[in-house]
Amino acid sequence: MKTASTLLGIILLSPVVSAQIHLGEQLRLSGFGTLSATRSDSKVPVFVHREIADAWCFDCDTTLGLQLDWLINNRWRASVQAVKRPQDHLSDPELEWAYVESAWGAYSAKVGRLRLPLFMMSEYNYVSVAYPWIRPAHDVYDSLLGITHYDGASFEWNKAVSDASQLRLSTFMAVPGDNDYRLYDTNYTLAADAAFGFTADWYQEENQYRLTYITSEANLAAYNTNIDHYDLDLFAFGINYSLAHYHVFSEFIYDRTLYANWYLGVARQFGPWQPYVQYGQRRKLNHNESYLLGLRYNITANVALNAEWQYITSQENMINGHFTRIQNPMGDIETEVEVFSAAISFTF
Repeated sequence: MKTASTLLGIILLSPVVSAQIHLGEQLRLSGFGTLSATRSDSKVPVFVHREIADAWCFDCDTTLGLQLDWLINNRWRASVQAVKRPQDHLSDPELEWAYVESAWGAYSAKVGRLRLPLFMMSEYNYVSVAYPWIRPAHDVYDSLLGITHYDGASFEWNKAVSDASQLRLSTFMAVPGDNDYRLYDTNYTLAADAAFGFTADWYQEENQYRLTYITSEANLAAYNTNIDHYDLDLFAFGINYSLAHYHVFSEFIYDRTLYANWYLGVARQFGPWQPYVQYGQRRKLNHNESYLLGLRYNITANVALNAEWQYITSQENMINGHFTRIQNPMGDIETEVEVFSAAISFTF
């Protein structure tokens, strides 16, 4: 708690909150972070990689990231981003991306470690100040259990359709790789084969529409034993729509055997204040419904405060909802949980 308070004071008093750091004409350093206090009313933890339970937690959402961009020349650039995600120790951050990009005319290509472009907010998944709520919608963004990047290459084409609209088409390929995670008190490894995908984005004034398709195969292992095989054909669709002071967000992810998950969120701007609501549900692999009420206050364009209440209801099964523990069928099974959160998020 003392460490979080000290860090918060440094952030608020630092001049880098409102300005990026330019290291010469070609280098730029930027960053972002989130600090929170959160708890639930259940002894069974919820949310993969966050493990929020019935005691106040001051590091369940802690996120700190640094990004270095190098503009090599008019055609070439490089970028590196390291993030202390909620599941990481501060001394062991994750390399979220590290790539070289070449751009010519309406085309560009990237090679290296890249952000998986499955969702609307994939490019800024850990930048809480970039969206109304504290965390991306769990019903959709937890579908991949924290897999947010890949090693491979992408090719992109941009076309101005009119003065107010733009079309962006991109294709990407990921090399085979392993992803480790912990869930239900068990360490798992998801070994994915080469993956291929396609993304289409249409921008119209302040609105965005995205369609993504990814195909791959993967084996799930635990205790050095393969326990499942997946033939993945993932489809995702999202919208970010603005109408006067209202902002509407919605995303849907589908796989014929694993997912039929979606959410709908609405935020309304009143000067620096932004109340918001969100509803989501998951079907197929998991079954639950979630309701979210929140209020955001923008201290500056780069710093925001949030307060949230979330209610989740699920079926009476040993494995259910967003709970991260297998529950005892001989006892009382938790099927409902309320989560209370307050956070400050920032960029520089």
